[in-house]
Amino acid sequence: MTDSSAPDARPSGGVVSSRLVIGETVPPRIVYAHPPGRDALDRMLASSLKRLRRVRRGLRK
Repeated sequence: MTDSSAPDARPSGGVVSSRLVIGETVPPRIVYAHPPGRDALDRMLASSLKRLRRVRRGLRK
């Protein structure tokens, strides 16, 4: 009984722990919903990607 339940508990425990960590660091509402600040984050990510692309192009040339 204990041997059969142990392997099943390991993967489920990992998933639950990851969800708990996300819940502790960031509220679930922000994770699942679309907060107004997400647009700003997307803009920052896009600008950083553009910078990386420019740097890569410079290295290629």
